[in-house]
Amino acid sequence: MQVTGKVGLFGAAGAAGQIIAAALGAAGRDYRVVGRSRQPLEAAFGHDPHAEIVTWNPDDPASIRAASQGLQTVIYLVGVPYDQFAAHPPLMERTLAGVTAAGVERLILIGTVYPYGRARANPIREKPSA
Repeated sequence: MQVTGKVGLFGAAGAAGQIIAAALGAAGRDYRVVGRSRQPLEAAFGHDPHAEIVTWNPDDPASIRAASQGLQTVIYLVGVPYDQFAAHPPLMERTLAGVTAAGVERLILIGTVYPYGRARANPIREKPSA
């Protein structure tokens, strides 16, 4: 899949966000890094002229929409402390609602299964090849 338009990395300050940002910057692509605190974003991305640094409050729908404005694609890399994984599903719901309201066309999830919440069905297995 080729991603065109402006890309936003939500939860960008972690390892995956930094690798994706480096690839975007190396390709000459402008991108937006979004996080809760400006200082880690400045430290990680302040040297890259392609990076636009934006802070958000993921508990505030207006802040989510504002951070998403003008983006075509959001790459979701948001983390929470390991002992607070129950926070993932509502955080994901708020983010999805906010990026949708802002007109973002594509949300790419890079992370674990935790944002989906607890399983509600039996595991699905791959169908064996014939």
